Amino acid sequence: MYFDLRKLILFVLLASQICAEELMIEIDSGAVEALPIAVVPFEIPASFEKNPAEIIKFDLSMSGKFLPLPENSMISNPTSLEAVNFKDWRIAGVENLIVGRVMENDNGYTIVFSLIDVFRETELITRKISYKFDGFRKASHHISDLIYQELVGKRGNFSTQIAYVVFKASKKEYQLVISDSDGHNPRPVFRSGQPLLSPAWSPSGDSLAYVSFEDGRSAIFVQELKTGLRQKIRIGKGITASPAFSPDGEKLVLTSSKDGNSNLYLYNLGNDSVEQITSHGAIDTEGSWSSDGASLIFTSGRSGGAQIYNLGFDGSPPKRLTFGLGPYNANAEYSQDGKSLVLISRGGQGHRVCLYDISSQEWRFLSDSALDESPSFSPNGDMVIYSSKAQGSSKLIVISTDGSMTSRKFTLGEGDIREPAWGPITD
Repeated sequence: MYFDLRKLILFVLLASQICAEELMIEIDSGAVEALPIAVVPFEIPASFEKNPAEIIKFDLSMSGKFLPLPENSMISNPTSLEAVNFKDWRIAGVENLIVGRVMENDNGYTIVFSLIDVFRETELITRKISYKFDGFRKASHHISDLIYQELVGKRGNFSTQIAYVVFKASKKEYQLVISDSDGHNPRPVFRSGQPLLSPAWSPSGDSLAYVSFEDGRSAIFVQELKTGLRQKIRIGKGITASPAFSPDGEKLVLTSSKDGNSNLYLYNLGNDSVEQITSHGAIDTEGSWSSDGASLIFTSGRSGGAQIYNLGFDGSPPKRLTFGLGPYNANAEYSQDGKSLVLISRGGQGHRVCLYDISSQEWRFLSDSALDESPSFSPNGDMVIYSSKAQGSSKLIVISTDGSMTSRKFTLGEGDIREPAWGPITD
């Protein structure tokens, strides 16, 4: 029950109306130890309907690592270092301050902003970012990324995209959708009257691989996002499912049951060659690459229940990784640094998102719900997105891997959204 046929059954049961509209987002409480910061409203042209500070503030809040000061608690609204009264901000308990202004130019706008250390009374970052008229949100996310990099020491995820699947019951239409990391700017990239499953990003972010049943049985399609061109992949009869790109983008690991049992295969996108890499009487599925391309993890029933195994390309046999986590562990994915896995484990409260440290073999649950699916790491590994079903509908949830944020919940109308995949950093 832990391969794509299970997901097909779940999709057939969907009954709520869903369309490709913007996600509604709710943030639960963050941690007490979050860094106090103030994002002062930027000086903007009168024609602007939204202030960049609102987007930056939301980005930093949803990471769980920052606690922005409410606007109604701000004594003043400086837009440059020279206008800052540092004593006021220190009294308010603010450690870092973000100020800026937006100016119109011939081709669009320029944002000038500064990240200021309140206690040292110095600028940590000062930048000018120019963008075209339709690039407002992208520029704001870029500022959030720069701030995250400076204060946390990792690249931010705010300029990335997510992919997910929705189903519009009124039209009996499935949609593969991509959006900004905060759910804004959703764009359907493919529609079908049959289920769409398992979207997976290419390392460059310019293509998606996914499973489609549009001609009556499963096949994998690799679609270029700019052109819409698609490459169809099917290996013999039976199931062809669970695609995942290699780190160099040249191969896919996929699941095929062409010989009866579900096993893993490598598909070379350049020359269409196929190599079988597992052969077992049990089900092998859900392959995921390590960031260096030297090994794979996958779900297998060879030990009697669904467990996670590691397969190196050195000729050694697969090695089971998950012990002490119960009888069902599946949907695993490597973190970018290769130190952790995120997976779905059936604990005492149901199917929950679990973070597993490979070296120490220690694990902890990140979620407290009962029907979670499809966890996907953010590029820097600080957050995980997954789908969760409760009270008859599914939503996407983002949670921090260090526990500093309870959750950020995406909902889409009154219906279900599933199969999230977090895209790579591309800039």
